[in-house]
Amino acid sequence: MNTETTQLNEENKNLQLHVDMKNKLERLYSNQDFIDVFVEEYFKNYAAHLVQIRVSPQLEERVIKGIDNDMTGIGAVQSFLHRVLAEGFSSETQLKENRATQNEIYAEDEERVA
Repeated sequence: MNTETTQLNEENKNLQLHVDMKNKLERLYSNQDFIDVFVEEYFKNYAAHLVQIRVSPQLEERVIKGIDNDMTGIGAVQSFLHRVLAEGFSSETQLKENRATQNEIYAEDEERVA
């Protein structure tokens, strides 16, 4: 095995980790309990509730900070989930390209040996 295929094998292991994480997240999104609890209740309803109470003029500063922290947390979780999916899809594409390159290298190696 040459250096290029060894490097591709290592890269493929890392890419596969991202693909596996994407697949796990897709399974979560296909679970109705996950949809009910996180997507509907946390990301939508709770976030909307925070926005509604945030605009109240009589809130104390510490309450406003708590609401802002909760809203930031919701955004951070959503951002993380989107990043997992994006990295997974990108890694799938790169993995296919790497495997095609590896197959070309193996074919060239076999031609040289033959």
